[in-house]
Formats: sequence, C-alpha cells, structure tokens
Amino acid sequence: MTDNNNNHGDNQSSENDLIAQRRAELQKLRESGWNFPNHFRRDALAADLHAAYNDLDQAALETRNLRVKIAGRMMTRRIMGKAAFAHLQDMSGRMQIYVRRDDLPQGGY
Repeated sequence: MTDNNNNHGDNQSSENDLIAQRRAELQKLRESGWNFPNHFRRDALAADLHAAYNDLDQAALETRNLRVKIAGRMMTRRIMGKAAFAHLQDMSGRMQIYVRRDDLPQGGY
C-alpha cells in the first residue's frame, strides 16, 4: 500500500517536471520570435459553400475562379503521388479538397 502512494508521488513529480520542461521550451520559442502564429482567418464555411455551389458543374465552377479560405480539422487524407485529397470538417460540415504539389510553395506538400 505504501508503494502505491510512492508511485503516485513519483508520477506527480515526473508530470510536474514535464510541464516545467514544456513551459521552458515555449519560453525559448517566444524569445526567438516564433510565437504560434494565429493570424489565419477563414472567410467561408463548408455548409455555405455547399449551399451556394453544389448545383454547379465543373465548367461553371472553373469560370468563376473562386478562391476561399476554409479552416477545420483534417479528417481524412489520401496522397497519390503529386496530388492529394482530404476532408476538412468545420463547425458547419465537411468539405473535400484537392491539392496538387505543383500548386503549392516549395516544401508545402
């Protein structure tokens, strides 16, 4: 019974050490100027895009040359050589995206 209490204390101590280590690493990152940027702002939701453009065919969509910013959690990803498909899910629904390596900045794929 005493061993269990000692193990709990050891676990708590190692957890506190880990938290302190992570805070120190975060402080070093902040001092170096890298500060978890959070300046991206979406301008569209998946449900709104589906409602506005779901009935259009590929030719009609291509003539619009539509550019939107969406944000969400990547739920699935399928990489096929130089192209990839993914499903992003935001608060309103799910959107499939298609990405070509040649359309991205170097190292962005």
